[in-house]
Amino acid sequence: MSSEKFVRIEKLNILNDRTIIFGLSYSRHLKKYFSSDKLYIEYDTSIKQLDTSILYIPAVSSVVTVAWALGAGVYVDALDKTYLNSLKKIESTMKSWHPYFSCSTEINIENLVSNSFHNNEYGLLFTGGLDSVTSYIKHRHRQPRLVKIWGAEVAFEDTKSWKQTRQMLDDFTSREGARINIVRTNAPRITNKLALYRKFGLDWWPHISHSIVLTGSSAPFCCATGIGTLLIASSRRALAHPWGSHPELDNDISWADVKVDHDSFSLNRLEKIRYFLKDHIGNNDHMILKVCNNTQLPASNCGRCMKCLRTITGLTLEGVNPYRCGFNDVNSKTFSLIRQRFLKKRFFNRKLAERIGDFYDRIGETYHWKDLQESIPRVIENDLYGSKRFFEWFKSFDTSKYVQNLEKSCSLSVPNLLSWLYYECIPTILDHMPKSAQSAIDRLVVLLVDACNRFLLD
Repeated sequence: MSSEKFVRIEKLNILNDRTIIFGLSYSRHLKKYFSSDKLYIEYDTSIKQLDTSILYIPAVSSVVTVAWALGAGVYVDALDKTYLNSLKKIESTMKSWHPYFSCSTEINIENLVSNSFHNNEYGLLFTGGLDSVTSYIKHRHRQPRLVKIWGAEVAFEDTKSWKQTRQMLDDFTSREGARINIVRTNAPRITNKLALYRKFGLDWWPHISHSIVLTGSSAPFCCATGIGTLLIASSRRALAHPWGSHPELDNDISWADVKVDHDSFSLNRLEKIRYFLKDHIGNNDHMILKVCNNTQLPASNCGRCMKCLRTITGLTLEGVNPYRCGFNDVNSKTFSLIRQRFLKKRFFNRKLAERIGDFYDRIGETYHWKDLQESIPRVIENDLYGSKRFFEWFKSFDTSKYVQNLEKSCSLSVPNLLSWLYYECIPTILDHMPKSAQSAIDRLVVLLVDACNRFLLD
């Protein structure tokens, strides 16, 4: 192989007509950026009839973003021609978003194949969160087939958490009369996010790869089951920085004659509640929304993290009882808690060992709260859980000044010192240690930083 840096996707194996296993090999320059040399994808329907040019798509999608960033070649036996062309468009978009990416990748293919399926059904990547539930409600007249990736929010090997998640999904599909299929894969976790975070200062899964990996992992399933349009729900309307799912990226993803559609980008979260969720659940019904990122609660919400609290705020503002959407601990103290976190500057504080660019990315998300502010009516009639007093106060709260004060605080010496140690000093030391020791020390440092952040922040 002429390329100094490369990823080689070995010949695929198919088990039981439903599971694909790939071996992965890397040049020594790339090996530390991956955590596995095996890729597993298990479907709940047969994919044996598909050409290998389709079956290789999940593997390519799992490694290509790292290859783009580092300028590595990708070697694969076969690939769909349409998918290769879409990757070229996406690579160009990535380069414009991340100028420090090499984006000099050559995908070396033995057999380039044109495929066509003439599928006309709809599929929807589904998490059970507000975004994907909204897309389901919006398109339910098309009877979209829901596609859940086991391996994204819940780890591939975590059967205990998956059991809880599956129950939540079954409750939803039973209520709605919808179809759901499961794709089980370790693809979201084959990259070494710690090494990539230190190299680029990016949380790789949300910032770079998630829509590419999720859609790529779904490609064989779509082709085998009649899906011609795969919907991926928008998660961010007012993007302050590049994100791993965006219409400029997702709408360029395609294979054969199957298209990906980034859905409802024009709607903010409050509008999704107002125009879709509110009427759909009615006055007395329940619909569990899984919005929390707490991995210890795979099928419920903590009710205290920032994402939970702003969702609770949006639901309440629209007159929807958060309890009916899976927030079981909402009470008269909830809105007092939110107010105090703002007053004490506990939202969006700079974390320990956080690069300044990441900090600015996070505080850019205050647009969620600004959307809420702008929608508070002049006369507030709803007082669910004593929220009226909070909304009267929050309507005149100066979010711009709040952000300015946070920006001033980012010059504090402790986070800057820890960031220097974590990103500059520790990697240099680790590079001169055995790989087993590198991994152990790396994880220990991350655990310590995370523990400090949980203690100091929300």
